[in-house]
Amino acid sequence: MGRRYIPTEEERICHIIAKSMKSKKISRTRLAEELGMAKSTLSQRFSGATEFKLAELIAICDLLDIKIEIGE
Repeated sequence: MGRRYIPTEEERICHIIAKSMKSKKISRTRLAEELGMAKSTLSQRFSGATEFKLAELIAICDLLDIKIEIGE
């Protein structure tokens, strides 16, 4: 029996963002423009090549109306 893959927190966050973008019909190009970043930079964040900065995640959540909950 193989080991079950467990996504990282960053992968889970990217999945939530991508799902929200799809439901709101917002492209990566538009999101990048709204954030004031290059589309290539946003693509690097989504691919895991570079990590999202906290301020970027907060801005994305604001733009997409994603509720942020911080728990222990």
